[in-house]
Amino acid sequence: MQRFKSVKSWSKAGLHSRLPEYPSALRQRPYPNGWFAVCLSEELRVGGVLRRRLMGEEVVVYRTASGVVRAVDAHCPHLGAHLGYGGVVEGECIVCPFHKFAYDTSGQCVRTGYGTPPSPKLKLTGREVREVDGIVIVWCHTLGLPPDWEVPNSVPRELWPRFNRTYTLVDTPQDVVENAFDVGHFEHVHHTSIENYDYSISGTSVSLTVDLVPNSKGLFGLMSSLHVHFESQVRGLGFVHSRIEVPKLDTVFQTWALPTPVDPLHVEFRVPLSIERMGTIGSRAPGWLMKVAGILALAAFGTDIARDFPIWQNKVYLPQPVLVKGDGPIGRYRRWADQFYTESEPGAEDGSRAEMARSGRGEK
Repeated sequence: MQRFKSVKSWSKAGLHSRLPEYPSALRQRPYPNGWFAVCLSEELRVGGVLRRRLMGEEVVVYRTASGVVRAVDAHCPHLGAHLGYGGVVEGECIVCPFHKFAYDTSGQCVRTGYGTPPSPKLKLTGREVREVDGIVIVWCHTLGLPPDWEVPNSVPRELWPRFNRTYTLVDTPQDVVENAFDVGHFEHVHHTSIENYDYSISGTSVSLTVDLVPNSKGLFGLMSSLHVHFESQVRGLGFVHSRIEVPKLDTVFQTWALPTPVDPLHVEFRVPLSIERMGTIGSRAPGWLMKVAGILALAAFGTDIARDFPIWQNKVYLPQPVLVKGDGPIGRYRRWADQFYTESEPGAEDGSRAEMARSGRGEK
């Protein structure tokens, strides 16, 4: 049986721990451009320094004394020390553990450990970083181009995620997000019937409305007999926010699906959650009750999401799938997803991902 790691954060799990090995030919595909999550805001307290692996590179994320979040390439340009191993935040600077060189929020070295003037050539390579919905996201682009779109905040601070589960999977962000457009798999994998499915595309985002009803008792996690209404916003291939309403429980959840590519074969898949409303008591519920409800809800969603994992882990990406009626808008989704790539798909005769996506038929 394959095990799927669930951890609260990389810093606790270990940066390179227990990533399953697979032949590179199985799933090696271009990295997408866009915004990708590296941690929750609550994981990065003032003075905190976190190590992350992002698209095959080491990245360090830290928060200064004034609360500013920065993401930089991990190695000091002086003699190559890794800032994530022993580096500390002092005021608005991150300080290298090797020779105590200090770098300000622009990345410029402003102090050496010797009291000598720093060279102007000493500068950390920074990454564009944002905090959205209590989630720290970093911009990635194959050509190093700056952001040309943003992920807007969708919930107030009081609804930032309080619960989170993270999985290490052999997969790509596009496959994870495609799951929401694969209408046909809901009945067979999640044992749910779709009463309503609608979507609209606008630039780099997609709006989805889905109503699901489990078609077999004991399934769909802990909510086996409940109608569930999803309103989701897909922002690129790394950020999906959903408002999930369970009318019979008079309960509303806010959830996020955040697949982040760490190398050509693996994603860190974060699933944060918060509770917007829980019956008539809502935010007046005791803290212990909200905590229990959050843990149970996360377990329910995690149980359902995990039904996809064995399939994701072992499937291959078909550039030219033979789509049929009932699949849902998979082809349309792939044409939309094409905009987030700079490189062409390996194996394409004409090098065009868009043309490969258009070859699918049977889409809605």
